[in-house]
Amino acid sequence: MKRQLFAFSIVLLASGLWSCRDKCKETRVVIKYTPIIHPAAEIRNGVKILASQEIQDPGKMYTKDNYLFINDIRNGIHIIDNHDPSNPVKISFIQIPGNGDFAIQSNTLYADSYSDVVSFDISDLTNIKVTGRVNDLFEAGWFNNTSWSVESGGFNLSETTKEYVTETVDVDCENDPEPESIPLETSIVTRRGLKTLGRFAIQDKFLYSATDFTTVEIFNLMNFTKPDPLNTIKVSPLPLSIFTHQDKLFISSFDGFIVYDNSTPDFPKKISAFPQGTSCDKTVIQNNIAYLITTIGSYCGNEAKKLDLIDISDSSLPKLIKSYPMISTSGLALDYPTIYICEGTNGFKVFDVSDKMTVDQHLLTYTNDLKANDVILSGKIVIVNAEDGIYQFDGTDPKNLKQLSKIALKKAV
Repeated sequence: MKRQLFAFSIVLLASGLWSCRDKCKETRVVIKYTPIIHPAAEIRNGVKILASQEIQDPGKMYTKDNYLFINDIRNGIHIIDNHDPSNPVKISFIQIPGNGDFAIQSNTLYADSYSDVVSFDISDLTNIKVTGRVNDLFEAGWFNNTSWSVESGGFNLSETTKEYVTETVDVDCENDPEPESIPLETSIVTRRGLKTLGRFAIQDKFLYSATDFTTVEIFNLMNFTKPDPLNTIKVSPLPLSIFTHQDKLFISSFDGFIVYDNSTPDFPKKISAFPQGTSCDKTVIQNNIAYLITTIGSYCGNEAKKLDLIDISDSSLPKLIKSYPMISTSGLALDYPTIYICEGTNGFKVFDVSDKMTVDQHLLTYTNDLKANDVILSGKIVIVNAEDGIYQFDGTDPKNLKQLSKIALKKAV
């Protein structure tokens, strides 16, 4: 890895951070972006099967055959024996540099590694094997405060680290007017919520992946060892969230919540678009109703924090049933009629959605002690990705969630 000897700076003159003192000094906060170059060979040689590790920065979660798979942002995937949710046991770690998402089909796991997709045979979790790789599929991406892009025709990967630096500089107090204060950056790129979006989706023997800012690529998975590119879908900017339901494909982008007829999975046909959506939406579907949470941030093109209920019984004409304001939104899961909603630092909420018009009047559980970023369900087990660990609850009685276990995160040094 080679760190460039220069940095790009953006000056943030926040309220109270600028001052002109007797000695004509100005104190300011500067964002410094420092490019780092990784040779592609270094990234590709970094894929390894290792002993269990502490979880540092959890992202996507997935359950299969009583095992829990947890993405560790940029680092890889933890595999946990979850036969007894009250005593989860970490068994191994798949080190995958630049990993942000993954999908599982049968006994094959597909994971992104910066620009590539790597496939693994997980039929024997004590003997995981790399079975294939598609190189140079993605052009760019980001992980919280770090962005990356393919450089030099795909031979190198460029990342940019970001840090806030307070500095004091000499100024001409008499001639330089005091600059107008501007707020610190609040872009969604720096929020934890962004890292749990679904770049991958699988239906039957087909893998769908957002490969760049306007394209979703379709792969044939008949050959499990290496996905075979078949077709592409051109989408409005930023197709960040992809999922399938029955014979439909749903893509969230800047143009909203887009619905495709996916009865022919290798050739989806656009049916409609629901303009109230954004590229950072997360959605679950039950009984022809889509439950959609929008995530705030300038990057997502959205300022609302809400839960939308959308009638998709006529997929050619999605209709908004009702919107419910939320304090913040970052993840959701549905075990009808119970919906679980993560609100980040604002806590974790559980609602009964039996009556679509009065969801806000049927709050079953609320805790602001659990800083919840994402949630998945495994039967009646509620698994929550929170700021301080991975929690598991018995959800048999949604009004009285019982904590079964907690996997603590590695403490920052």
